[in-house]
Amino acid sequence: MAKRFGDESILYNWMRNRNTIEFLGIWEQIYNPHFKPLEFERFRRQAGLNSFSMSPKKWIEATGAIGLYAKAGRGGGTYAHKDIAFEFGSWLSPEFKLYLSWPRCKRAKPPSKPSNRKRPGSAPIAAPPTSSRTALPAACSAFCAVAAHAPSTR
Repeated sequence: MAKRFGDESILYNWMRNRNTIEFLGIWEQIYNPHFKPLEFERFRRQAGLNSFSMSPKKWIEATGAIGLYAKAGRGGGTYAHKDIAFEFGSWLSPEFKLYLSWPRCKRAKPPSKPSNRKRPGSAPIAAPPTSSRTALPAACSAFCAVAAHAPSTR
């Protein structure tokens, strides 16, 4: 998933983010009875500092995490539960984040065009999208394919 956006350093940058550490920690507290909350708190206090660094392996070994899986060597890589993969994809691509809610939005009634009569002087704030909403972009398809094959912990 990350290869489309650069090398693996993008994953380490995501894991340095305080919001990421909080998301991972809360996810683990919900789904992992063997999660180590004291280690999580230590990482949470340090997250966001320039001197803070984090890798999937460091996170897994220190906290006993089950949402991420890192394997070195042939056939290796970093794998994540689909909730975490979707969070990472949302961080990488705002377009992907919007497409996460697309199936839900597709079933909903399309929004009506706002009336300019109610607010004199109002104008559209954005042009209508030029791309078709019926097909997922290639990047979104790749994210979904990765998430579909991620190991499940539920």
